[in-house]
Amino acid sequence: MDIVTACVVGILINVLDTDMYLYPISEEKISKERRQRFERDDFNAMSKMDRMACTYIHGLSWSLLKWLEENFVFSENDREADFVELTNRLLVHSCIILWRFNRRIVEESVEGTPARNLDSIKRQLKGLFNENTQLRTRFHEEFDKDAEAVDFEIFGYTVRRCEVAPPHKYDLSVEHIIRLGLNPSDKLYYTSIYGDIDTMMNDIFHVNEGE
Repeated sequence: MDIVTACVVGILINVLDTDMYLYPISEEKISKERRQRFERDDFNAMSKMDRMACTYIHGLSWSLLKWLEENFVFSENDREADFVELTNRLLVHSCIILWRFNRRIVEESVEGTPARNLDSIKRQLKGLFNENTQLRTRFHEEFDKDAEAVDFEIFGYTVRRCEVAPPHKYDLSVEHIIRLGLNPSDKLYYTSIYGDIDTMMNDIFHVNEGE
């Protein structure tokens, strides 16, 4: 569960970074049109290098979760547990907990915490999961109805290695992991810089090859 939790943090790493809620220039210098463009393209105070590192961490986290799913059997009270359901539930409800926590900070004007715009937080959370996936659908359903977050009992699971070897090897190349880690917010950001994702990936490939 420590590994699973580390993967969840990796997937949420952008949302947890204060720079994601700040603009790349002083707010008093931002026109209404520029503010709208920043929001449309998901531009913020995080540098391009740090943003790329976060995308890489997303990809590693998703890859590791897939590896755990395919290589281990998880059981709870001697009954086999659905690992994908477990991780999806943990991800969705972690987002709900973050939303409620930040909303409470804003509504109660809690001192000593960074002031964050609730619309910006909501936009970041809704940009985490890729289109046309069960996880994204579930997130939107539970987030929009403001579902009650659940407590997770992380003890009581047993783990054993699968007897059958997984059918394929994992591609841990930088290009593959970056592509795996792209979420909808990342796609908006990188497309605004490179024009399209394929051009960005081509640039990464040449940099990685030392060209």
